[in-house]
Amino acid sequence: MVAAQVCREAGLDDDHRKLVLRQFRRAMYDADGLACDQPSSRSKRLTNRDFEQFMAIIERSAGGKLKGYSVTYWQRMADDVLQRMRYRARAI
Repeated sequence: MVAAQVCREAGLDDDHRKLVLRQFRRAMYDADGLACDQPSSRSKRLTNRDFEQFMAIIERSAGGKLKGYSVTYWQRMADDVLQRMRYRARAI
């Protein structure tokens, strides 16, 4: 749902969103986790890392800025693979 809304705000149509989602193997499952022919951004198998990568691609397509986020926010998040580990380590 978030992915579709962000794509609309970035001026990308549904076909372009599905084209980007096809790059993620885990997106080829529906919301129930069953294999399907069409990619879905609601797939249970998509990880946070997949979502960050998807958003970074959409952000690049939108010129580096998505509404509600700082410039290149998702590109930095996707590049920083250790961010979650640092966050969890601070909580210990």
